[in-house]
Amino acid sequence: MSITIPRSVFISGRKTSVRLEHAFWVGLQEIADKRFMTLPGLIATIEAQRKYQNRSSALRLFVLEYYRCQVTDPPKTNSGISAPIPLPLIASPPEPLDS
Repeated sequence: MSITIPRSVFISGRKTSVRLEHAFWVGLQEIADKRFMTLPGLIATIEAQRKYQNRSSALRLFVLEYYRCQVTDPPKTNSGISAPIPLPLIASPPEPLDS
Protein backbone atom coordinates (compact mmCIF):
# COMPACT_ATOMS: atom_id res chain seq x y z
CA MET A 1 0.00 0.00 0.00
CA SER A 2 1.42 3.37 -0.96
CA ILE A 3 1.03 6.38 1.25
CA THR A 4 -0.24 9.55 -0.38
CA ILE A 5 0.81 12.94 0.90
CA PRO A 6 -1.73 15.77 0.78
CA ARG A 7 -0.60 19.25 -0.20
CA SER A 8 -2.59 22.42 -0.60
CA VAL A 9 -1.99 24.34 -3.81
CA PHE A 10 -3.59 27.34 -5.45
CA ILE A 11 -4.96 26.66 -8.93
CA SER A 12 -6.58 29.56 -10.76
CA GLY A 13 -6.79 31.50 -7.51
CA ARG A 14 -8.51 28.69 -5.62
CA LYS A 15 -6.96 26.64 -2.85
CA THR A 16 -7.32 22.91 -3.35
CA SER A 17 -5.78 19.78 -1.86
CA VAL A 18 -3.91 17.22 -3.95
CA ARG A 19 -2.82 13.80 -2.70
CA LEU A 20 0.16 12.11 -4.37
CA GLU A 21 2.84 9.65 -3.41
CA HIS A 22 6.19 11.15 -2.39
CA ALA A 23 7.90 10.05 -5.63
CA PHE A 24 5.37 11.99 -7.71
CA TRP A 25 5.79 15.14 -5.62
CA VAL A 26 9.55 14.84 -6.15
CA GLY A 27 9.07 14.29 -9.90
CA LEU A 28 6.76 17.30 -10.23
CA GLN A 29 9.23 19.50 -8.34
CA GLU A 30 12.12 18.34 -10.55
CA ILE A 31 10.12 19.12 -13.69
CA ALA A 32 9.11 22.53 -12.32
CA ASP A 33 12.73 23.30 -11.43
CA LYS A 34 13.96 22.34 -14.92
CA ARG A 35 11.38 24.71 -16.41
CA PHE A 36 12.12 27.51 -13.92
CA MET A 37 8.52 27.31 -12.72
CA THR A 38 6.94 27.08 -9.33
CA LEU A 39 5.24 23.84 -8.40
CA PRO A 40 1.80 25.52 -8.32
CA GLY A 41 2.55 27.06 -11.73
CA LEU A 42 3.37 23.66 -13.22
CA ILE A 43 0.27 22.12 -11.66
CA ALA A 44 -1.86 24.93 -13.09
CA THR A 45 -0.35 24.29 -16.54
CA ILE A 46 -1.14 20.58 -16.29
CA GLU A 47 -4.60 21.41 -14.96
CA ALA A 48 -5.35 23.60 -17.97
CA GLN A 49 -4.78 20.71 -20.37
CA ARG A 50 -6.01 17.70 -18.41
CA LYS A 51 -8.53 15.38 -19.98
CA TYR A 52 -9.47 13.37 -16.91
CA GLN A 53 -11.71 14.31 -14.03
CA ASN A 54 -9.25 13.11 -11.43
CA ARG A 55 -6.55 15.73 -10.84
CA SER A 56 -4.18 13.37 -9.00
CA SER A 57 -4.31 10.86 -11.86
CA ALA A 58 -3.60 13.62 -14.39
CA LEU A 59 -0.53 14.71 -12.39
CA ARG A 60 0.76 11.14 -12.09
CA LEU A 61 0.30 10.56 -15.82
CA PHE A 62 2.07 13.82 -16.62
CA VAL A 63 5.11 12.79 -14.57
CA LEU A 64 5.07 9.33 -16.16
CA GLU A 65 4.89 10.77 -19.70
CA TYR A 66 7.65 13.28 -18.92
CA TYR A 67 10.09 10.63 -17.77
CA ARG A 68 9.07 8.13 -20.47
CA CYS A 69 9.97 10.77 -23.06
CA GLN A 70 13.38 11.12 -21.42
CA VAL A 71 14.32 7.46 -22.00
CA THR A 72 12.50 6.55 -25.23
CA ASP A 73 10.90 8.10 -28.25
CA PRO A 74 7.43 9.45 -27.48
CA PRO A 75 4.88 6.63 -27.68
CA LYS A 76 2.80 6.33 -30.85
CA THR A 77 -0.33 6.42 -28.71
CA ASN A 78 -0.45 8.38 -25.53
CA SER A 79 -2.14 7.62 -22.26
CA GLY A 80 -4.82 10.28 -22.65
CA ILE A 81 -2.88 13.37 -21.69
CA SER A 82 -0.88 15.46 -24.03
CA ALA A 83 2.86 15.12 -23.85
CA PRO A 84 4.55 17.58 -21.53
CA ILE A 85 4.68 20.98 -23.16
CA PRO A 86 8.20 22.25 -23.80
CA LEU A 87 8.09 25.68 -22.24
CA PRO A 88 10.61 28.36 -23.13
CA LEU A 89 13.34 28.89 -20.57
CA ILE A 90 13.71 32.30 -19.03
CA ALA A 91 17.08 34.06 -18.93
CA SER A 92 17.73 33.23 -15.30
CA PRO A 93 15.87 31.19 -12.71
CA PRO A 94 13.74 33.06 -10.19
CA GLU A 95 15.01 33.44 -6.67
CA PRO A 96 14.06 30.40 -4.52
CA LEU A 97 11.27 30.96 -2.03
CA ASP A 98 11.84 30.11 1.58
CA SER A 99 9.75 27.07 2.46
